[in-house]
Amino acid sequence: MKRLLIIATVFMAGTALFAAEFGGVTASPYLNLGVGARPSGMGEAYTAVVDNVDAAWWNPGALVKVENPQFALMHNQNFGGTAYEYLAVGFPAEQIGLDIWGTIGITALLVRVDDIQQTKEMEGGGYSYEQEERDEYYGAGGTVLGLSYSWQAAKMFAVGATLKLINQKVAIEEGWIPALDIGILTNTNMEGFDLGMVFQNISFMQMNQVEGAPDAPLPLNLKFGVSYKLPRLFTAENDPRDKLTCGVDGVLPLVPANMPFRLHLGFEYGYNISNTWVKPRFGYRFNGNNFISDLGWFAGFTFGFGVSRNFDGVDLAIDYAFIPYGVLGDSHRVGMNIN
Repeated sequence: MKRLLIIATVFMAGTALFAAEFGGVTASPYLNLGVGARPSGMGEAYTAVVDNVDAAWWNPGALVKVENPQFALMHNQNFGGTAYEYLAVGFPAEQIGLDIWGTIGITALLVRVDDIQQTKEMEGGGYSYEQEERDEYYGAGGTVLGLSYSWQAAKMFAVGATLKLINQKVAIEEGWIPALDIGILTNTNMEGFDLGMVFQNISFMQMNQVEGAPDAPLPLNLKFGVSYKLPRLFTAENDPRDKLTCGVDGVLPLVPANMPFRLHLGFEYGYNISNTWVKPRFGYRFNGNNFISDLGWFAGFTFGFGVSRNFDGVDLAIDYAFIPYGVLGDSHRVGMNIN
């Protein structure tokens, strides 16, 4: 049983973007996962880029950009038998009859790890499979439920918050804890530039871990980002059919404090072909000592692709991202957004 818990915990920690390379223990490391195939393909440099319902996760302050009901979902098939599902809904408050300004978002994230066969620790060390327990398996996973609200506090300044209820489960051990994200989005006087900042996973409680392990805090991060959106790059000014989006994010881990600063870069080029936008993406995550991961330099890259089109007033976008993790394996993410 002890071995099972260790294995399951390692699998969950492995999804936390190289967090296992450094010291410091936090609960629910999957909170560092990026949701959405588009931001994943852009190196997760999304704090100031996000302009849809995914803002509820990336930067609640940007959720105010959702002017019509939106729906988003994503499936991630990860290495080590791990996978997670993401769902988000956003809508202006006035469209559901609320007499308040701003935008509301609802999010759900489900993380799961394939079941692992139970083992028994033997005297003197080592493990064995008991005959009567061969059909007993345990798994691990987690759930995040979020409720977000964002409003335009000033002409160039929007703020938002996401209240989250976080669950972590390893075998028969389970814990729940609330947390808060607070985000800001600022429009600059320079055309095309936006600035964003977000505190993620603010909580004054600690998560109950597996039996015998101490309670642990959530991973607390301070993120800030810059985005630049160019409405035309190569096409004619009187017929703009392409656009470029660039993002830069810095992530400062506050808990645990000994985690290194991370830098994320992302790019997306869009070209309109017969009223269909085709958008290749790539990015790089500088993470680790000297900004290079122990998993290798190639593990910092991310790649993605998306297509979007308007169907009688409904915008449909389908996205894919490929994220390599070196010797651990690869991650494939598929997402859809309906506006």
